[in-house]
Amino acid sequence: MMETSRNCESESRNRILQAAYPLFVEHGYNAVSMQQVADAVSVNKATLYHHFRNKDAMFLAVVQVALRRTHENVAAIVREGGPAQEQMVRVATMMFQSHQSDLGRLMTDLYENLPAEARLSMMKESAPWDLYDQVFTSAVQSGELPALDVPMATNMFIGLVHGQAWARKVGRIAAPPGETEARTLIDVLFAGLRGSPLIAPPPGSA
Repeated sequence: MMETSRNCESESRNRILQAAYPLFVEHGYNAVSMQQVADAVSVNKATLYHHFRNKDAMFLAVVQVALRRTHENVAAIVREGGPAQEQMVRVATMMFQSHQSDLGRLMTDLYENLPAEARLSMMKESAPWDLYDQVFTSAVQSGELPALDVPMATNMFIGLVHGQAWARKVGRIAAPPGETEARTLIDVLFAGLRGSPLIAPPPGSA
């Protein structure tokens, strides 16, 4: 009986998120009200507040859904295997596409409307950084890259990819970046890592 109750709770919460997701993507955080979400899922607002303490909590849950999808997409690319450089080209291309769709809109609203603490907690929990670390670690182990500080290499990759998305947003580049730009960025990154290897940090320093 208790298991059935938990399943119903989970189904109800998922129905709310499925209704809220397109509203936040299409209209943005500021334009969506709890009443609109309640109307979309055909429940009263009290049901929403049973699952989410406020709109911020609901929005964070929606962003988490988008980030988990991204994590799954990156994981699928990593499972395909191949040279690390090619994997990261595919990941960068996918990230460029994501920033031009749902994830880009949601992440913009996340950074503009929610406190830094909430943003950081969300990114630590759901962002695919662990998968980037995995690719760079494998590249070192296979000899594709020299010994390096893996978290720093991951941070460099994130900076390059998100830098292009930012440049597009503020009008520094006219056309949205795609596979050609992804390959250029990753070629430059890997050439730099090969030419000036980053020394791995001592054990326990992380």
